[in-house]
Amino acid sequence: LENYYDFLDRNIPDGMKVMVCNSFSQYVTDHFLGHEGLYYLLYDDPKLVKEVTGGGRKPYRQKGTGRSRMGTTSSPLLRGGGTIFGPHHRSYEQKVNRKSMKTALRCALSARARENRILLVDDLDLPVPRTKEFLKLAEKLGLSNALLVTEEPKKTLDLGIRNLASFKSLSVSALNVVDILSYDQLVITQPAFEIISEVLGK
Repeated sequence: LENYYDFLDRNIPDGMKVMVCNSFSQYVTDHFLGHEGLYYLLYDDPKLVKEVTGGGRKPYRQKGTGRSRMGTTSSPLLRGGGTIFGPHHRSYEQKVNRKSMKTALRCALSARARENRILLVDDLDLPVPRTKEFLKLAEKLGLSNALLVTEEPKKTLDLGIRNLASFKSLSVSALNVVDILSYDQLVITQPAFEIISEVLGK
């Protein structure tokens, strides 16, 4: 950590105030993190008989073939036909109480604070919306994989990082547990930090 402080002292841009934050002190509970961060990947959604294209023509005549009678080519018994009792998309959304959501956010922020992975800056505005400008700032701050939290959406910042998969920008109102834990570093502007402290302190 001391080496990182020295790095910041040598590299931060002129006029920018930077501070490593470790002021969150919520006891980390896996129950809240798991409950708030629960999400599922989508799986295959096979088609039912009624959803298969075609099937209006009878595949062969009713009698005289020696085969069982069949009325549609979309039958589950045929190759390319529909699927019986296949899995289908459904909503896994769960209601999470407001207090539980706040506790989960406190847990996630506290976990990052204990690891000294939260960085406070006074502002994240870019002079022009270019990736090159943001990479210069990220290099000076020692950022490689970070979530950037601002008090409100910043268009120049969003445009500056849209080509970078290892960075994401969020307004403080959209802050969530999954994004906090998905990135190695968390960068928060001073106004956004004040909002977080006010909301989570209630």
